[in-house]
Amino acid sequence: MLSVQRRKEIFRILHSQGQVQLHDLANRFRVSVMTIRRDLELLEQEGKARRVHGGR
Repeated sequence: MLSVQRRKEIFRILHSQGQVQLHDLANRFRVSVMTIRRDLELLEQEGKARRVHGGR
């Protein structure tokens, strides 16, 4: 899966569930936690996500 496609899917999951967990996404997409972190950072820069530490 291309990184752009993965980020679109992460956004879709985030939009439907309201929140996501790094390890859950890493397992789902079979990539490293660092890859998911970078994806979430990009989504945050685009104004599509807001990262929080420890939830809520």
